[in-house]
Amino acid sequence: MSSKGFEDATRAMGEDSSGGSGTDGEGVFTFPDFEDDLDYMKPIEVTEKHFDLIEEAPKLDLRDERKREVFLTRFEPFLNRKGTQGHTVLHTLAAAKLTDRSYQKYTALIELLVKEMPNLLSLRDEDDKTMLHTVVLREQSEVARYLCDEVIRDPNVLSLTQKDGDTCLHIAVRKDLPCAESMVKQIMSKGRNMSQKILNIRGAGGNTPLHIAVDYKRCRAGQDNFVRLLLDASESAIAIENEQGDLAKSSKTGLSPLRYHQESASQFKAEGEKKKGSEKSKMQEAPDPQGKQQRDQKSSGRRRKADGQFLGSKRGPDWVTAKKVEDLLLQHCLRTRPREEAIRILHGPIQRCQIDFDLWNKTEISADDLDGYAGHLAFESVLQYVAIPKLSVKDYRPENWMKEPFWDSAGRKDYLAVFDWLHKKESVKRILRIIVDDNDEHPHSDEAIIQALQPFDVEDVNWRKLDLGSDVILKAAPSVRKLKLYCSGNSAILRGWCAEPGLAQLSKGFESRQAIQRSTERFEEDLHAAWARCRAEGSVEKLSVKWNIVARGKRETAELEQKKEKQHEQRQLWMECMQRFADFIRNFRPSSNDEIVKVGLIDDGVDGTYEDLNHNIKHGQSYSKRARDLWNPYYHSTRGHGTVMARLIREMCPNVKLYVAKLAEQPTDNGVQISTPSAAKAINWAREMGVHVISMSWTIDKVEGKDLVSLQTAIDRAVANNILLFSACDDQGNTKTEIPYPARCNKDKIFRIGAATTWGREGHAVRTESVDYIFPGDDSLIPSQEPPTSLNNVRAGWTASSLATALASGLAALILYCAALRSDNDFKTLRSHEKMRAAFGNIPSPSNYLHVWHVFGDYLKEYESEDFEESKVISKIVDHLLRT
Repeated sequence: MSSKGFEDATRAMGEDSSGGSGTDGEGVFTFPDFEDDLDYMKPIEVTEKHFDLIEEAPKLDLRDERKREVFLTRFEPFLNRKGTQGHTVLHTLAAAKLTDRSYQKYTALIELLVKEMPNLLSLRDEDDKTMLHTVVLREQSEVARYLCDEVIRDPNVLSLTQKDGDTCLHIAVRKDLPCAESMVKQIMSKGRNMSQKILNIRGAGGNTPLHIAVDYKRCRAGQDNFVRLLLDASESAIAIENEQGDLAKSSKTGLSPLRYHQESASQFKAEGEKKKGSEKSKMQEAPDPQGKQQRDQKSSGRRRKADGQFLGSKRGPDWVTAKKVEDLLLQHCLRTRPREEAIRILHGPIQRCQIDFDLWNKTEISADDLDGYAGHLAFESVLQYVAIPKLSVKDYRPENWMKEPFWDSAGRKDYLAVFDWLHKKESVKRILRIIVDDNDEHPHSDEAIIQALQPFDVEDVNWRKLDLGSDVILKAAPSVRKLKLYCSGNSAILRGWCAEPGLAQLSKGFESRQAIQRSTERFEEDLHAAWARCRAEGSVEKLSVKWNIVARGKRETAELEQKKEKQHEQRQLWMECMQRFADFIRNFRPSSNDEIVKVGLIDDGVDGTYEDLNHNIKHGQSYSKRARDLWNPYYHSTRGHGTVMARLIREMCPNVKLYVAKLAEQPTDNGVQISTPSAAKAINWAREMGVHVISMSWTIDKVEGKDLVSLQTAIDRAVANNILLFSACDDQGNTKTEIPYPARCNKDKIFRIGAATTWGREGHAVRTESVDYIFPGDDSLIPSQEPPTSLNNVRAGWTASSLATALASGLAALILYCAALRSDNDFKTLRSHEKMRAAFGNIPSPSNYLHVWHVFGDYLKEYESEDFEESKVISKIVDHLLRT
C-alpha cells in the first residue's frame, strides 16, 4: 500500500518506493513480521516504515499507556535505524510533514520519541544535518520555535554543524527566521559558558551568527534588537574574525563583526550604484515616450520612506537601523574590550583613528593646540575615555557661550572648550568614561559641567569636584552607570545625594574627620534605602557604594593623590589579569567531574557569611579555646584576617574548597602571637583532610623544646604527603637575620612568600635572601567593606606578606585546578613541590615577581581572538607550565 507522504518525500530525495501498514480493531499500529529480515532491509525500506509510522501516529492516542507501549514495541526495530540519505524517523517527519500550520498533530509523537531516545535529536544525516537543520532549512520557524522551547533540553544540539560548518542558528539568522531569537534565548538559559561556546562557532565563510546578523542587507527595522541580544549572549563574539572571503579581499586578516558590517555596507552601496548606472544607461538608449522616465523618478522619490528604507523595498536595508547596529557594535567593543584588542576589532592590523583622548601629562593647553591636534588626530565617533588633568585652557574663544544663561554662573568654564572641540570639530558623539581632575580652589561651575558633558551620554563619570550635586549628574549624564563622587563632609550634600529627588544644598566649610565618617555612614544607609524605594520589588539592580576619606590640603597633597592613583593603576595589572582569568574558570563547566582542589587555610578563622565564602568552605576545625569548656568557632574570624585570606585565595581559584583551621592566638604589644602547639595540630588536621595546599599567612619568631618537635614533625609529614606549603616571611626587613617559623622547618620544601611594591620589587620590609617569590601585598587587596570580626583592633597582624601568601597559595590552587581539568596525570605531577616550583619558574619573573599576565593573560587573549574551545586555553597553559 503506497503512502502519500512517502511518495512526496521520496520525490524530494530522488527515490521511489512503496510500503504497507495497517491497524488492528482498536486503532493500534501493526507491522507485518519483518524482524528476521531486519538486518537485510535496505535504507529505502526503512524510510518506508518511517512513513507508515508517521501516517498512523496521529490516529492514535499516544497518551494511553497500553497503546503507547504497543506502539513503541512495534516501532523499536526502527528507532535507531536510518533510511535513505541517512535520515532518521525525525528527519523524515521534518522533511515531509512538519509545517508551521500542521506540526501540532505530531507533537505527541515527537515528544514520545525524544523521551525514549534523546539522542535522536543529535543524529545527523549524510549531509551532517540534524532534524532541526531540516526544519530551519525548510523555513518552518514556528516548528523550530516549538522544538527549542518545548523539546530540546540539551543546548549542545544547537551547536551541531552541517558540512559547511553552519549551526541551525547560522541558518535561521541567514534566512531571517523569527525562531532565531528563541534559539538564542534557549542557549542563554544554559549560562555564559554555553552561550559563548555556541554563539562563537564560525560557520560557512568563518562567519559567526553575529557576522550574519550585522550584514548590511539584513539591517531592517528591529534588527538592532536582535543584534543587542546576540551581544548580551556572548560578550566575546565581537572579537571573532571570519575567514578571508569576498568581503575581506583587501585585508590580510579576517573581519570582525563590526568591520564585516562596514564592508557589507560598502559592497551593497557599490552594487546599488552599479545597478543604478546600468539602468540609467539603458534608459538613455531607449526612447522615452510621454516622459515616462521622469514620472518613474518622481514615483520612486515618493516611495522613499521617511525612516530611511531604500526605494520602498519591503526587504531592503534601512540605513537608520544600520546606523543603530553599527553604534551598538562600536559601543559594545569599546565598553568591554581592552584598548589594544578594541583597536584590532575596529580597524584591523593598522589603527585608523583614536579611541580615546588623554591630556594627563599636560599642565596647560591652548585652543590653537587643540586645533593643531586635528592635523594628525582623527577620532572614532565613540571614545573609550577622555582624561583631563588639573590644567588650564588658554586663549579659548567664548563667543559661542557668552549669550547662554549658564555663562554668568560663578566658577571656571575653560574645560568646556576641550569638550566642545571634541564634539563640534572632531564629531565625537559619545564618551563612555570621563576622568577630570578639577581645581579644588577654583573648580568649574555646575552649569559648565552640564554643558560640557550633556552631548556625550557619558556612562562612567569621575569629575573630581567636591560636592557635585545630584541634579548636576542627572542633567549632565542621565545614562551614567558608574559614578565617583567627592565630598567635603557637608551633610546637606550627602543627604542631597541619597534623597529620592536628588537635592543639592551647597554650603561652605569643612567638617572634622569623625563628623565626615558619621555623615558618610549615614549617607550609605540612606542611599541604599532610597535606591530600594525607587525600584520595583524583586528588582535585580544592585547598588555598590565604596568610599574613602581623603585629607585635603595644599596643591602638593592633590598631586600626591594623583600620583598614588597612577601607581594604583600599575599595581592592578597583576590582579586584573588573574581576576579576568578567574572569571573564565568560574564560567567553565567541564564535561566530567573534575578533581576538587583542597586548600588548608590555617589562620584566625573565616566568616563564611562574608561575600558568600560559605560556598567555598568544605570543613573546619578550631584550636582556639575561649574558656575552659568553650572554643572560638572556626567560622568566626577573630580579626577578619582569615576572612580576607580566604577571599584572596578564592579570587585566584573560584572553585577552591577551603579547609579552615582556627589557631589559638594571644595579643601582644606588637600584634598577636600564634600558639605553636595549635599550629602543629592544625597542619596535622589539614594533612588528614587530604588537602593539596596549605596556606600559612603568619610567622612565629621563636619555637623551642617539645613545641619545635611537634611543629617540625607536622611539617615533615605534610611534605611527605606531597602537600604544597606556603608561608609568609616576616616584614621586619634587615632587623632580623633568621628566617621565621614555620618556613625555617624546611627551607627547601616550603614556598617562602614576601610582598612586592607597586612596581613589582621587594618591599623595604622584605629581606631578599629570606623569600622565594614576591606577590602583590598592599592595602588595596583589603576590601573597602571590611569583614566582620570578633575584636575592635581589626588590622592587627595584617601584614603585607600575609596578603601576598594568600595570593601565592591561591595561584598554586588555580594551577592544580587547571591541571586536574586536563588530566589526572597532570594533576598528580604538579602536586610535587619540585614541579610546582618549576611551573612558577615557567612564568616570567624578574626579581622573583611572577608576571602572570604573560601566561594567563596572553593565552586568554588568544582564546578570545581565535576559534577554539575553553579547554584548549587550559591545555595550553598547563603545557606552558609543565615545559622543561
